Formats: sequence, structure tokens, C-alpha cells
Amino acid sequence: MSRLRRLPMSLALASLAGIGMAASVSGHGGEAGIEVVPMEASAGDQVTVFGEDLEPRAEMTLHLLTADGDELVGEPMTDDQGHFSFALTLPADLAERVYELRLTDSSGATSSTFVTVVGPETAADAADPREDPGGGLLMAGVLGLAGVALLVLALGTGRGRRRS
Repeated sequence: MSRLRRLPMSLALASLAGIGMAASVSGHGGEAGIEVVPMEASAGDQVTVFGEDLEPRAEMTLHLLTADGDELVGEPMTDDQGHFSFALTLPADLAERVYELRLTDSSGATSSTFVTVVGPETAADAADPREDPGGGLLMAGVLGLAGVALLVLALGTGRGRRRS
């Protein structure tokens, strides 16, 4: 098979690999940081805070910055790779606005993310995947590219068999 005939298949496979990487969290050697999921929730709801590429096997402190000051909301422990997943119940008395979640390690280094506290109606709408047309479009795009890659692969394989 000539290089030009292999090129479309290579491009299709590279596109699919790129989509897979874009959907995943950065791996080892990436920039240390934290993320909260979901990014919008009602006061009293539970969110999950994820930490990546932090100090291995270390206890961290997690603070929620409020108008009244910094409130200690957790002390997550990282694993051997410096990652953690921490379930956090937002205080029930939070007003609707954006809050900073700040993680501090034993050396005093910090990493932050933000969570938006919304009213109960808004949080329910955001949590309903049927109300998120963007998620469906992303999935349709991924499936479409996968189909194109398989088609190119099948066409390339079929031509090779006829020549044999």
C-alpha cells in the first residue's frame, strides 16, 4: 500500500486518538491541579473534588472561600501517584454565587477550582442529561468519526485482499 493510500486511515485514527485524549484528564507529568464535578450544585448537595499530579501519599487541606472567611471542608489524602477523589457536601447555608475551593499541600503550595452554587431548580436542570444538547452532539461526532475510521480501514483491507 502506498504512503498516500495509508494517509487517510492514519488521519482518521489520529483524529480518534485526539478525541479520546481530549476527553480524559491529563496524565502523569501534567500540571498539578484540582477539579470539581459537577461545577454547579445547590447548597447542601454533594460534589466530587478530583486532584491530579500532586505530592504522592500526602494529606492536603481543602478550604471553601466564603464571605465569612476560609472554611475547612476536607482533608483529602493523595495516593501513590499524587491523585485523589474526595466527596464534598456543600454547606447548606451557602448563598447562590461562585465559590473558590482551594487545596493546600504540606509545603503551602495551593491549587484552586470554582463551584457555582445555584438554586434547586437550576441544579436539577443542569443535572438532567436530556436537557444538555451539547453532550449528544459530542457523542454523535465521536461515533461519526469512529464510523469513518472503520470504513476507511475496511476499504483499505478489502483492496489488499483482491490483489492477493
